Amino acid sequence: MKAVSRWIALIPVVSILLKHCNKSFLIFTEPHLLGVKKCSAHHQLCCSKKSNVSILVRLDNYLYGEYQKRMDYYKGLIAEDLKDAVEFRKTSAAETDSLNAVKENFPVIMKENMQLQLEATYRKNVQSVATELKRRLDYLKETEETKKRFEKEQMLKFITEGVEKEASDRAFKDKYLQNAIQTLKGLQVQV
Repeated sequence: MKAVSRWIALIPVVSILLKHCNKSFLIFTEPHLLGVKKCSAHHQLCCSKKSNVSILVRLDNYLYGEYQKRMDYYKGLIAEDLKDAVEFRKTSAAETDSLNAVKENFPVIMKENMQLQLEATYRKNVQSVATELKRRLDYLKETEETKKRFEKEQMLKFITEGVEKEASDRAFKDKYLQNAIQTLKGLQVQV
C-alpha cells in the first residue's frame, strides 16, 4: 500500500518526465498497481516491454527521493512558520504576564506613590514650621534684648541724673570734697 501511495503522489511528475515511444507499452496507473487493468489517459507511466524491472525500481527510488526532498522543503517552511508562531506566542505570553503583574501591583504602586507624596509634603511642612518657629524665636530674643537694653539705659540715665543732681547740690559737694581731700592727705602721710 505504501508503494501505491508513493505512485499516486508521483504520477503527474512521471507523466511529464517520460515521453511516449513507438514500441508496445506497459501502462502503470493507480488501478494497475492495485491489480485492476484500467487505463487512464492522465495518470500513466510508459515503459518498453523490453525494459528491465531494475530500471523501474531505480526510477521509483529516484522519484520517491525527489518527492521526499520536496516534502522536506515544505516541512521546513512549515517548521519556520511554526517557529515564528511559537516565538510570537512566547512574546505575547511574556507581555501578558507583565501586563498582569502591572495590573496586580498598580494599587500597591499608587499607594506607595501617595505615601511618598505625603511624606514629601510632611517634610516640607515641618521645614516651614521650623523656619517660622526660628523666625519667631529670633524676634522674641531680639525683643527681650531690646527691652533689657532700654531698661539698662533708663536705669543708667536715672542714676546719672540722680548723681548729677546730688553732685550739683552745694552741701553735698563740700561734704564729699572735704572727705576726698582728707583721704588724699591720709595717703600722702603713709607714703
